[in-house]
Amino acid sequence: MWSALTALIISGSSAFAIDSNPIIEGKFQFSQWRPGLALDTKTGAKFSMLEEEGNPLREGTGLSTTADIRVNPAYVKGGATAVFSPLAILDVRAGAGYIQYFGNFQTIIGYPTADTNYGTNEELAAYVADTQNQGPGGGWYALGGLTLKAKAGPIVVLLDGAINHWNIESDVEGDWFFEREQEVMLQFGGDQVLSLNGVLLYELDNNPDDERFLRVGNLTSRQASFGGEDTLLRSGLLVVWNRSAHFSHTFLVQPYVVSRAQPTVPPMTAYVLKYTY
Repeated sequence: MWSALTALIISGSSAFAIDSNPIIEGKFQFSQWRPGLALDTKTGAKFSMLEEEGNPLREGTGLSTTADIRVNPAYVKGGATAVFSPLAILDVRAGAGYIQYFGNFQTIIGYPTADTNYGTNEELAAYVADTQNQGPGGGWYALGGLTLKAKAGPIVVLLDGAINHWNIESDVEGDWFFEREQEVMLQFGGDQVLSLNGVLLYELDNNPDDERFLRVGNLTSRQASFGGEDTLLRSGLLVVWNRSAHFSHTFLVQPYVVSRAQPTVPPMTAYVLKYTY
C-alpha cells in the first residue's frame, strides 16, 4: 500500500512541488530496566509536498521513508518505515522488518501458559536457571499507526496509536514468550500488540530564534497484547532538552501503574541522546 501511495504522490500532477531532504538520525539509549543499552540508526529521505505558504496546517507536510536499525544486548532489529504527513498535526506511518534474538539477556524465554507472571529481571533469571528454557529465535514484524500532535503557546500535546504484528519462532518449549521491547507476553507464530502513548509537555524557550528549548511534562504509555491478553501501563515524568538543531537529550522516569510484575518492578528510567542531521 505504501509503495503504491508513494508512486502516486511522486508521479502525480504538478499542482505541488516536491523537494527531497536527507534524513540521518542516531539515538543512544540507556535504561536500568528491560533492554538496557540500545543504539538506533535511521537513514532515508523526506519528500516535502502539499505545503502552502501562510497555512500553519500545511507546514512540514510530505512523505518520509527510512531504513531503521536497532541493536542492543538482547537482539538486533532492522526494517523500513514510511511516514506520510498530509497535515502538520497528523502523521500516518507503516513499517515492517526482521528481528533476531540472540538467546541471551533473558531472550527468548518460553512459557507454558499466557497468564504466567514473568516478573522482574531477577525472577526471569531464576526461571531460566531452573528450567534452562531459553534460546535464540527470530521473525518478522509489521506495524501501522497514527500520530496527532499540536502546540498552543508553551503547551505541546501528542497522541499516538499503533498496531504491531509480531511473528516470532524459536525452539524453546511453550507457546508463549515475554517480548523485551513491547514488555508483554506474546504468542509464538503471530500476535498483535496495541500501543497507545500520550504526551503533555510545557515548553521553556527563552529565544524562539534558536533551536534550544526545554520541555517538561508527562508521558503515559499503554501496551496490550491480543493473544497473550497482557496489559502494561506506565505514566511519569518526561524531560526533553534540545541543545541545538542536531543534539537533544531525553530523560524518562515512568512508574508502572499496571504490570504483571507489579509492585516489585521499579520505575522505567531511561536516558536518550539523539543526533539528527
